[in-house]
Amino acid sequence: MLLVEDRYDSVRVFSSEAEANGVPGAISFQSFKEIVAKRYISGHYVFQLGIYELVGELKVNGRELTIEAADGAIFTGSDHHKGGIVLGGEGITLNNLQFIDTSYCVKNSRNVITNNIEINRLTSKKTKDCIILNGRGNRQTNGWNISGFSSSGYYRSAIRLFGTGVNSININSIDIDGLSDESYCWKGGIQIYEGAHELVISNGMIRNNQGECGGEFQQGDGVEIDHKRGIPENIVLKNITFENNRDADVDVKGKGVLMENLRFYGGSNSRHAIKSWSRNYECVNCYATSNFQKVIETKKSTIHFKCSTLSRVASLTEDSLSFGKTSELKCIPFLLNKGEAT
Repeated sequence: MLLVEDRYDSVRVFSSEAEANGVPGAISFQSFKEIVAKRYISGHYVFQLGIYELVGELKVNGRELTIEAADGAIFTGSDHHKGGIVLGGEGITLNNLQFIDTSYCVKNSRNVITNNIEINRLTSKKTKDCIILNGRGNRQTNGWNISGFSSSGYYRSAIRLFGTGVNSININSIDIDGLSDESYCWKGGIQIYEGAHELVISNGMIRNNQGECGGEFQQGDGVEIDHKRGIPENIVLKNITFENNRDADVDVKGKGVLMENLRFYGGSNSRHAIKSWSRNYECVNCYATSNFQKVIETKKSTIHFKCSTLSRVASLTEDSLSFGKTSELKCIPFLLNKGEAT
C-alpha cells in the first residue's frame, strides 16, 4: 500500500524548530525529513530564508508535489563531499532552489521511476556535480524540464545524463561556468553517455571547463557526448555560446546529433570548437573565432556545415566574454575558407 502525505495548503518549512514554533502551517526541516522518510508526499512546501544542511541523501518521493525556496534559502553540504536531494515519483516541481558545497544538487531515485519533473531557477556553487540523471539497469527517468539553470565552480560536471533509461529531457536557459579552485581531470559542463537519448539543450552559455590531469593530456569539454557502453541518440544543441573550454567545446560521439546556432569563442588554451568521432553530424549556422589550436578536429567523421546567406559573419558580441569584444565570429566553413562545403 502506497502511503501519501497530502498537503493542500502551502506548508512553510523553517531551518530550526525554534523558528517554526507558533507559526501556523509551519514545520521544521527536521520534521520535513521525518515525513519524507516515511511516505510519499504531495502538496506545496516553501522553504524559508535560512541554511539547510544536507549531511547525506535527502530522499523525497512524491506525487503532484511542489518544493519551493524563498530567496536566501540555501542547501549546504561539506566541501562538495556530502549531501543532495534524491527524487522519486512523478509530477514534481522544484522552484528557486540553491545549493552550495554539496556533493550534488538533485538526482533521480535508484528504486522509484522518476518522470515528469520540472526544475526552475536552480542555482549551484562549488558542488561536485549538480544534476545527475542515471538510467542504468532498470532505472527509468524521463520527461524532465530544466529551465533557468545556473551552476558555477563545480568539481566534475554541472549536468550528467547517462544510461538508456534517461530520455525526453529538455534543458533550456543555462549558465554553466566551470571555473573552480580544483577540478576533476575529465571535467565537463554537460556530460552525456551510455545511451541517454531524446535530449534538447538550448539557450545559454557553457565556459571554463578545464580539467586538472597533472602531466597527462589536459581534458575539459563544454558538452561531451560519449559512446562508451551505449551510443547517445537524437540530441539537439541549439543557441549556445561556448568559451574557454580546454579540450573541445563540443566533443561528440553520438548518433543523430544536430548542432544549430552555436557560437564558439575559444580561449588561450582551447584546442577545438568541435571534435567529432565515428559518425556524420550537421552544424547549421555555427560560428567560431580563430582562438583555437585547431577549430575542427574530425576522427573517422564528417561534419556538414550550413550557413544562411545573410549570416556568414556574425555581428553579435557577448559583453561577458573576454574575447567577445575583439574577435570576429565567422560561420565555420568561411572561417576555414571552405565555403559551404563539408
